[in-house]
Amino acid sequence: MLDGLHRPVFLIRDASGIPHIFAADRHDLFYVQGWVHAQDRLFQMDLFRRQVAGTLAEVLGAAALERDVISRTLGLGPAAQRSLDAHPQSVRDDLQAYSEGVNAYIDRAEADATLPPEYGALALSSVARWKPLDSELVAKAIAATTSLLVADDIELTVALGAYRSLGAALGIDGDALFFEDLFRSAPFDPASTVPDAERVTDGQRDLSLRAHRPGAGVSAKAMEQARAYLQRVRKLPRLPGVPEAGQDMGGSNTWVVGPRHAQWGHALLANDIHLALDTPPIFYDVHLVAPGLNVIGSSAAGTPCVIRGHNRHLAWGVTNSRLDISDVYAETIVVDATSPSGLSILHNGTPEPIVPRLEAFFYNPLDGSGLARAPDRPVLSVPRRNNGPLITAPAPDPDTGALSALSLQSTAFSATRDIEGFCALNRARNLAQFKAALRLIDFGSQNITYADRKGNIAYFTTGEVPLREDLQAMSPAATPPFLIRRGSGGQEWLPATGPLPAEQAVAFEILPFEEMPGVENPASGLIVNANNDQVGNTLDNNPLNDLRPGGGLRYLNWGGRNFSIRAGRIDALLRERLAAHHRLSLRDMQEIQADTVLGDAQVFVPFIVQAFANAVEPGAHPALAALADESRIAEALERLRRWNFTTPSGLAQGHDADPAGGGVDASVSATLFAVWRGRLSANTIDAVLDTLLPPTVPRPTRREEIVTALRHLLESDPPGVGVSGLDFFNVPGVEDAATRRDILILKSLRDALELLASDAFAPAFARSVDQDDYRWGKLHRLVLASPLGDVFDVPPAFGLFPPPLAGLDGIPVDGGFETIDQAPPLADVRAADSDALAFRFGPTGRFVSRLSRHRVEAHSSLPGGESAVPFTPFYLNLLEGWLDNETYPLPSAWPAIVRDAFSRELLVPSR
Repeated sequence: MLDGLHRPVFLIRDASGIPHIFAADRHDLFYVQGWVHAQDRLFQMDLFRRQVAGTLAEVLGAAALERDVISRTLGLGPAAQRSLDAHPQSVRDDLQAYSEGVNAYIDRAEADATLPPEYGALALSSVARWKPLDSELVAKAIAATTSLLVADDIELTVALGAYRSLGAALGIDGDALFFEDLFRSAPFDPASTVPDAERVTDGQRDLSLRAHRPGAGVSAKAMEQARAYLQRVRKLPRLPGVPEAGQDMGGSNTWVVGPRHAQWGHALLANDIHLALDTPPIFYDVHLVAPGLNVIGSSAAGTPCVIRGHNRHLAWGVTNSRLDISDVYAETIVVDATSPSGLSILHNGTPEPIVPRLEAFFYNPLDGSGLARAPDRPVLSVPRRNNGPLITAPAPDPDTGALSALSLQSTAFSATRDIEGFCALNRARNLAQFKAALRLIDFGSQNITYADRKGNIAYFTTGEVPLREDLQAMSPAATPPFLIRRGSGGQEWLPATGPLPAEQAVAFEILPFEEMPGVENPASGLIVNANNDQVGNTLDNNPLNDLRPGGGLRYLNWGGRNFSIRAGRIDALLRERLAAHHRLSLRDMQEIQADTVLGDAQVFVPFIVQAFANAVEPGAHPALAALADESRIAEALERLRRWNFTTPSGLAQGHDADPAGGGVDASVSATLFAVWRGRLSANTIDAVLDTLLPPTVPRPTRREEIVTALRHLLESDPPGVGVSGLDFFNVPGVEDAATRRDILILKSLRDALELLASDAFAPAFARSVDQDDYRWGKLHRLVLASPLGDVFDVPPAFGLFPPPLAGLDGIPVDGGFETIDQAPPLADVRAADSDALAFRFGPTGRFVSRLSRHRVEAHSSLPGGESAVPFTPFYLNLLEGWLDNETYPLPSAWPAIVRDAFSRELLVPSR
């Protein structure tokens, strides 16, 4: 019996462990959703809310205090309260009901001493009760992982300053070195969602605009603070199981197929969301049924409703849009007795207040003695910056004596209503209602695909993108929004004029929904998005020359960290099957999700093959010919020539979507290519920059930055010479640029072979020089990590999932960087040792759906299980299937649910 239920609720767990909740009203439905979430994921929920609230140390101990300070400084906690207050009463009632269900479970678990084992390991015997605000904190936490990319603007500004100085010292164009050669906004692959769906060029472009010539930039003091901030946040190790703002998540895939291309004329939708692969999974499948609501799909433990899935009428999928909804400002600070903090920013020469709040911090001593108090910390926020924070402390400039600091402005700090928006998606019955719900998703900027039983397919982008005054005036050159901006004026978000629309959260002018990327029932009958450019505005390497219909620039994001290879591969696979007169099926969707072809290898391997062919030509340069004469290089070259670009593990202990998939030969080739790619970067970009720049200056480190820069240099004319004029293919004594290119390509292959046989790779290959030993699965390994590590990690999972490989952590799995079945390397692509190509990000939930005229069919896959509690039936029951790219059904019809029932409960009110 459960105290607080209105009427009995029927709860069925199916064979996969998915709860199917049948309730007589919304209160009881969300009450029981809170109950099952807490029953299976209480510790995860606790950490989710604490990450944003800045109270992780109260559970995890003093080591988490610095993380709490940074979280409190960001100020998403107060923003969550603003969001809660902005919801209509019906939504607050749903959150209250959800909280009651969570607390009912906590009460019982404390009474029975059955709290999750993590609490015992942390010497805790009680859990803070759940509040509606906690669900808002969880929603902010999840949105922040993909939408609050705080460090990006700072990192780019620091790097740009260094490359400008280098350019001046060398007498070359530092801006071209940065924007054209190394940190390109143009993607590796030109796939772009709306133009590819419509097969048209989207938007009007002003090619006269030179966006990549920013002005003088920030002061030396602001630059010093920017570098210090980067060092501070980078010192924090990733905390498994906790969503963190700005983590590089590796992206997601979603696509839809219209009825005319599908078997039986049914629309198809596929979606796999890529976030941190920890234990337990970030998502939780659930089926919610009450009057006016019948929805099934993936939820986030800690919040009601479903984030991705289907109801009786339609299905939807989501990917991160990477829209630029935040700006970092360099502020001039003055002493101001009228300000509550005694400090103000200077804007257009006028002081504007900085508002203080004093934050108290506590931590768990881990000995059962109760919370200990840490020193209080002041936090400063700026009303002008949408109540955003000063993320660095005010500090004097030694040259001018003026105080300066960096502030952050973001849509995130408004009273955003993402929970309300996603819950409205759950109830939508048609395209019009679905679009109305999308307007309420303000902070979690997402690409969202749509399909319904009537055969409609569509794609939309959510999030409130601010209109900047300089972009509206078409003068972006001063400081683009993807760099640190000038806080003294001229680069502001435009204040809203007139009453705000009911669905708008921020009190500023935003890009209208009608101008956001979107398409309905496109001519191609296909829509693909995999975090790639939505409208093609970065394809010319300039994200700031697309025009808005009514004037001003249509700016979405910088683009340099968008992904594109997966989108191009998905689009190609769909069109190849259609060209073969093959109507697409649900099975096709699943096979495409499981694809492990390396898209960059398809581009780079022909360069290797051609370099070898040039090396064996009569009259080849002696240094080049000598490389081709080495038998080990010839052997590796022949392997790469025959390779189908797949990435099987090559091990009996490995997990592969297609056990045939090229087998050992493809596994060895994948290893050779991955390490070659890293050596080519080391021998070109790194070798040149290391002679010119101190190690503290940021290099291209993001995976997509590196491969895009390498492709640009390989394809430039002459090869290796950037737009800046700097030659990255440097081979002393060799005058011909093409020959230098080929020498470095084959030298990198030799270096890769030497590295694979070295001590750095000995844990995997025992210094073997036999290329048959170089199996991809020994490098490409996955550990599903827990914040507590040790036996909580998978493997070993309390002995329930022993490590498959002796002497190597993790599970050998196929896939790789930007394969559709995404599994990017843990670090970058430089692959310096046997652990560098392990991965921690990927599909946290796969979903495929077919929408017939009479019903919606769907299948799912989670990397673990519904329950995070070891030794329970649904702890790791889904993991093996996920590793092998198998799915399980999401039954939503009563007969199928009953037929596959694992357990049935009738939850009744206690009165």
